Amino acid sequence: MKIFSLKRKHLAIPYAVFLVAFVIVPLFIVVYYAFSMPKGGLTLNNFKEAFDKDTLKILGKSLLFALLTSVFCLLLAYPLALILSNKKFNRSAITVMLFVLPMWINFLLRTLAIKTIFDFMGIPNGYWPALIGTVYDFLPFMILPIYTTLCNIDNSLTEASADLGANSILTFLKVTLPLSVPGILSGTIMVFMPTVSSFAIPQYLGQKLILFGELIDNAFSKPGGSMRNIGSALSLIMLVLVGLSVFAANVFAKKQSGLTEVKSGKW
Repeated sequence: MKIFSLKRKHLAIPYAVFLVAFVIVPLFIVVYYAFSMPKGGLTLNNFKEAFDKDTLKILGKSLLFALLTSVFCLLLAYPLALILSNKKFNRSAITVMLFVLPMWINFLLRTLAIKTIFDFMGIPNGYWPALIGTVYDFLPFMILPIYTTLCNIDNSLTEASADLGANSILTFLKVTLPLSVPGILSGTIMVFMPTVSSFAIPQYLGQKLILFGELIDNAFSKPGGSMRNIGSALSLIMLVLVGLSVFAANVFAKKQSGLTEVKSGKW
């Protein structure tokens, strides 16, 4: 009688079961409701209602809001990550942890905390307080990938640039910045995607600010599930947009990596 032997591939079974149960099955449910009517039967009217003028306006507002959040996070995170990754600066784990520590706290608690600060300062809720709150919540997700990428850059490349007569600015533009593009793209995706679908932060900090995530939440929150099919269609649209964003970022990263290798070879 052959005794069952545990192989390496068998260790993937729990992850496969988890993936099927909590990713694939819910995705099929969303797809089913997106293409079906409340009383049964297939239809495309859910997407027709989802693509009305008001929904497209909210989608455009959400994309612009997410873009501004990503830009502000990048402007704040890159110089900070550059300082932390500098070998002249003390790269202690405690220093990095102080900037990543907010990721360990629930983002809703952080949102309530900054709302309390705004109320104490007499700042009314609105577009810019919501933007500040989103930047505050997602800033660590931009710092960490950029910091990791900068730390992995070979110091011999910057030293070779200095030996060839390049100053610090030219070295940054020709060596450091191109090599840190993967970290920038990774951080941008980690900030952009959750911001587009965010609804809690605009609810607490944005006065009458409705983004695409809140639109989906309102559709699923209707009593009796009357808007569940339209909410599924909106969720599917969001999923496609996120997938296209990730695909475009990966294509750009591969092209940028190829150009960097060519330039490095010529240099």
